[in-house]
Amino acid sequence: TKEILGKSLFNLLSRAEFRSEMMHRQDLLAAMLELTKLDSSELLEVTARSIYNLSCEIEKYAEKFSILHVTNWLINKITNSHHTHVGAKANSAIKTICGMALCNMSFDKKLALEMISHREIATAINMIHNLSADEASYCSIVIIYNLSYYPTINNLTDSEIIPICLSSLSTGPAIVTKLSIASLVNLSIYPEFYEKLNQLVINDMIKVLSNSSMNILIKLDVIRFLFNLTIKYQPSRRKAVECDSILALWKILK
Repeated sequence: TKEILGKSLFNLLSRAEFRSEMMHRQDLLAAMLELTKLDSSELLEVTARSIYNLSCEIEKYAEKFSILHVTNWLINKITNSHHTHVGAKANSAIKTICGMALCNMSFDKKLALEMISHREIATAINMIHNLSADEASYCSIVIIYNLSYYPTINNLTDSEIIPICLSSLSTGPAIVTKLSIASLVNLSIYPEFYEKLNQLVINDMIKVLSNSSMNILIKLDVIRFLFNLTIKYQPSRRKAVECDSILALWKILK
């Protein structure tokens, strides 16, 4: 059956000694992607797992991923896009695997730029973030953080990436908080985000700054954020003062 064939291809790609051969010369991943056009959750899962496993060595397979449009495939499966939907729909577990693969892929510049240009990337990140799994929440923040280094992130000005970062400030492990703030620092250098950062973020960032138990390195990132925004965007100066930024900064210096 097609399911047995899919599992066989998965097993072949799992063998480190000839994985590269299977990817670059035998085109096994292309065959697996073709199989997912069938309405089989089993084929969808083994393909998603294969992509995730390969994404753990993304420096080796980024070019092949780009050629096979793996970014599009993952985003479409996460969002269950009705525009491009063929094959089985992804459940939460498969979406989590797809999110983990996107996370790994976001460390490659070419693939990261492909993500930003996809019209559903913000929806996909939001859906990953809302999955009930710690790995998914972490992955959504890592994706935002990696994408925030590229100026074309301004395509996502009206998306949910800022609220996602804000929701992670008070939840999850310290690394998620640190990456969320670092992402907001990166966004604060782009003029397209100034208005939203001023409206939505300053108050929460100053609360982080005032938190006596917060790591000093995280607080330094908050100060970088305030510096970037208040230097470049005049309305943010009044907002920062109204949110007691002077008192928060004084407590650090005291």
